[in-house]
Amino acid sequence: MPCDSQSPWESTIFRLAFGAAVLAAIAPLLATRYLPFTDLPEHVAAMATIARYGDFASGEAATYELAFGTSPYLVYHCLGALLTKVTGDAVEANRLLLVVVAIAYPTSLAAALRALGRDVRLAVFGCMPLLGRALFVGFLPYLASVPLHFVGIALVATRARRPRAWHDGALAALAVALFYSHLSALVVFIATAVVLDVVLSLQMSSAASPRAWARSGKITMRAESVADPTEIGRMSSFRALYTLPLWAFDIFHSHLDEACAVGFWLALIALAILGLRAAAREPPHLSLGEAGPSRAGWPRALRLVARLDACYVPLLCAGIVYVAMPFRVGAGMMLNVRLAPVVILTSILSVRGPRGRATTIICAAAAIVTMVHSANAVVHIRKIAARYTDGFDGVLAAIRPGSKVVTLSFDAQRHETRFPPYAFAGAYHRARSGGIASYSFTEMHHWSVHYRESARPPTKGVPLWIYAPCEYRNKIDGMFYDYVLVIGEVDPFAKHPAGPRFRSIRRTAAMALYEKVEPELNAVDGASDAPCGSITMPCCTGEKSQAGGASMP
Repeated sequence: MPCDSQSPWESTIFRLAFGAAVLAAIAPLLATRYLPFTDLPEHVAAMATIARYGDFASGEAATYELAFGTSPYLVYHCLGALLTKVTGDAVEANRLLLVVVAIAYPTSLAAALRALGRDVRLAVFGCMPLLGRALFVGFLPYLASVPLHFVGIALVATRARRPRAWHDGALAALAVALFYSHLSALVVFIATAVVLDVVLSLQMSSAASPRAWARSGKITMRAESVADPTEIGRMSSFRALYTLPLWAFDIFHSHLDEACAVGFWLALIALAILGLRAAAREPPHLSLGEAGPSRAGWPRALRLVARLDACYVPLLCAGIVYVAMPFRVGAGMMLNVRLAPVVILTSILSVRGPRGRATTIICAAAAIVTMVHSANAVVHIRKIAARYTDGFDGVLAAIRPGSKVVTLSFDAQRHETRFPPYAFAGAYHRARSGGIASYSFTEMHHWSVHYRESARPPTKGVPLWIYAPCEYRNKIDGMFYDYVLVIGEVDPFAKHPAGPRFRSIRRTAAMALYEKVEPELNAVDGASDAPCGSITMPCCTGEKSQAGGASMP
């Protein structure tokens, strides 16, 4: 990976720095069994359900149906299901996938750097962007799609310079894989590929999947079409740019992560400044005008783009998509801000660092910053896990296999991170022993697993009501669920609400598990069946809190 002009000691220093940075990116993923990434339990539960689906004794087929062909998360969830079959543990299977993703970030960036003629040593900067808000919110399929985007950039650049017969097929397959990994990554990649003008066959090959998906799948929240005005939520360009650095590295309430972000950017800017002279002396390695059909009939704007150094095209496209992308489309939220890692990684492609000792030193400094950022993340992750998951295995063991659990998260505190870490903790029951764990993304059209109509839990008028636990109604929900898992200090049954009676059977410092002991309705006249009166909870539909991170959605 080091460039040919390096001396042996420089090569050794870089290899050590690169290895240390990769290990630093992996370390937070190994910090605890139950990682405090908000949506992660839902992904684990989907993997476990798919893995057990063919086992009729598990009863999964009677409760769920697989959304093959209509879900954009199939690649991640199906790979996780295969690993679950091998390991026997969906939690560890997901962790293994994340470790592979952490390694793929710098290695895929190195492939793109090499294909574009940049110094591959800059790949060391690709380790730290994984450890950002998108990871702690739990946007795992999206994060796993990012390395595919950079492999695609490498293929596009290689095809422009030395086309081979297999390139078209590889790019078409990559586009399909991106489509079934995450649509946001596909949008950025297609935009980049179009501007590079190399893969018309890619667009033709990948067009069939979106057409089929559009007929049978949807991501709407309430309406039947995303064209409905209520299904689109936008963010101003200024606010989107302001939010970009926050979503890059600002995870915790402490400020060490922000200091590491400053170090990351200073190192990258230093390389850019040192490389200005080299960029002025050397012609671009690959110009868009060097390949492809005649552009005489193109509009002037496209001709101007065609004269750009290809190394700037990925950043240009990622930046435009980031600003233009809505914040919300139907049930898909934080669509623009989650693109922050792609914008950061493509900015690395645009840096032309000097091929000398200075680059090695700055890359080593970037590795040190990554290690500090990672160590800070490990410390916070372990603190969060100690607060919430001490005794959690005992809680899971107390739940009968295959039963129905609803999680009521009254924990409005953001102790360490800016997002609730275990709001979906009940999903670990489903991953462990099947059954139903609500609220679940399984209720959403774009998820890889759907409820069968006969097994669907009671619906609510509030989307994503996991953040509105006061919507629980004991007369209705209590009749359906066997257990109630409460996160926080609220006792929803303290005032004996109307409906079935539940009793506390297991408590930890952060959670309480209630089991239904009398399935018949409580006949107390005038008794309310709501778990709380004046308690208000933050709701994830607020775009300001989600983007800025002042509170969880």
